[in-house]
Amino acid sequence: MNAPEEKEFDRAAKPRERKQKARVRAMPGGYVAFLFAATFLTALIAYLGYPEYSAVLSLALWILIPLLWITDGIVFDGRRISRIGILPRLWARLTDTRDRLKVSDIEQVETVVFPGIKRGRNVYYTYRITVSGKTARFVFSSGHRGYMSVIRSLLNLVPEDVLDYTSVDLRDYL
Repeated sequence: MNAPEEKEFDRAAKPRERKQKARVRAMPGGYVAFLFAATFLTALIAYLGYPEYSAVLSLALWILIPLLWITDGIVFDGRRISRIGILPRLWARLTDTRDRLKVSDIEQVETVVFPGIKRGRNVYYTYRITVSGKTARFVFSSGHRGYMSVIRSLLNLVPEDVLDYTSVDLRDYL
């Protein structure tokens, strides 16, 4: 065997180690607002004398909108952060904005802390992180599963000069 074939054989023998993708659900605010506005419109349609259409539309919306929110998420694969889901992809194509962002293109990471639930002496805080750069902006919250894995992997790779003080604290103490 000559040298190029040996290199190719060695690459084929070694399976590539793939990093596990860290995924967190996107914020549900826009979906909830649209669902409430659409519910109001279906009630208006029923009031105007079309209850059959109103019931069908309301049922379809109350099934479809939560499904769209469940499939919407933010994924970090170690190299780039991206938004997955049907509506985010469609919206990014229509408005000519990005739905993914390389770690080197991140311009700002901002963390906002909200005092959440108080149980006795314990106060549980909610963290909302905004990652922005170029024309992309990703917002996710600590209330969703997968938040810790995204934060641990993302904040360690981002340069310190784009992090705010709260993000630096999160990176250092998690």
